[in-house]
Amino acid sequence: MKGLRRRLLVLLFAALFIAIGALGLGARYYINKYIVSQATQTLRQMTPSGDRGDAQTIFDARLLMADYRGSLLDKDEHLEHDKAFALLSYYRQNRLPMLRGDITQVTAGGSHFFLRQLPIVSPRGTVTLAYVDTGSVGQLMDTLNRVFAAALLFSILLAVLAGIRAGRMVDDAQGKLKKFFENASHDLKTPLTVIQGYADGIRAGVIDPVEGGETIVAQGERMTALVEEILMLSRLDAGQRKLNPVPRDLRETLQTAAMQLKRTAAEQHKEISLSLPDEALVMPVDEQVMLRALQNLLDNALRYADTRITLSLRVGRREARIVVSDDGAGIPPEELSQVFARYYRGRSGQNGIGLSLARELVLLHGGHISAHNDGGAHFVIRLPLPARGRLTQIFTRN
Repeated sequence: MKGLRRRLLVLLFAALFIAIGALGLGARYYINKYIVSQATQTLRQMTPSGDRGDAQTIFDARLLMADYRGSLLDKDEHLEHDKAFALLSYYRQNRLPMLRGDITQVTAGGSHFFLRQLPIVSPRGTVTLAYVDTGSVGQLMDTLNRVFAAALLFSILLAVLAGIRAGRMVDDAQGKLKKFFENASHDLKTPLTVIQGYADGIRAGVIDPVEGGETIVAQGERMTALVEEILMLSRLDAGQRKLNPVPRDLRETLQTAAMQLKRTAAEQHKEISLSLPDEALVMPVDEQVMLRALQNLLDNALRYADTRITLSLRVGRREARIVVSDDGAGIPPEELSQVFARYYRGRSGQNGIGLSLARELVLLHGGHISAHNDGGAHFVIRLPLPARGRLTQIFTRN
């Protein structure tokens, strides 16, 4: 997986650098082409008197006056002397093609110009040159190019870092998935081995059929529960599991969840206690889905509790809060952020599905689940209460 990630990153780098180069060259080409077009259009609009036409361009044309020998007579106040003399020097060396009205691109005095000789109208041989200074615009465009390239490089750096992080997350998810399959295979193999052993014992007549049958049924239920959780998680990921909410008294749902695990708790010499409000809370829930979430939380609490598990319900102004707590040692601090992660298996954990599945089922109801320590592990489910006048009613039981 790491080798594949390296190859993908190399390809990504290569593609990004090619894209940057192509964008930079393309931008520079079209910007230069635009500057040439605008400067040329500006000079073509100049009349012998020095006036411009009506069409608007991004440049202003200015005038430079010289005598018939190409010596300076007059110039625009914005044009520096060294640049003016540089332009006239170019004119003296290339006056014949310029007499034909050519527009020439000139580099003079460290700046870039477009130069054109206007038709001579003075009887004394005065030469009128129109020029456009594109140096400042070119510098601005170069600066914008650099800013764009820097921003693009920064964005690419962020994208690469995000890609590396995503790759690591994929690697981590793959590792967890591999670990899950190892754990799930072990969890399925163990009951299968027990079932096969008891079945062979019953067939050989060395194990009481009633006792063996009970053990086989218990191990079969364990396997069934694991397979159901895997299938349910798969359906949730595929978006195939939909809620079928109906108005239910949430207290009755909690009582049912506690009753379903009461026998298991008694066998472990542990007690499940309920703390419910006197007022009934009727709200739309998919009871089978909610029971599955509660059973997973209670089963987890039974695994770590010393003697007691508490299942409580509290009603606020905007939400109902269900708390599953135990009197065990609590969740190790380093595991608190991972307890609901897919396929994460903590100390004494099983297959890394139960708590993550509980979280997904609570999210289906539009709720939220969290975990913290307070003299033991506490898992808190928060379910939003619908607006008054809808399906949710809080009333006093007589």
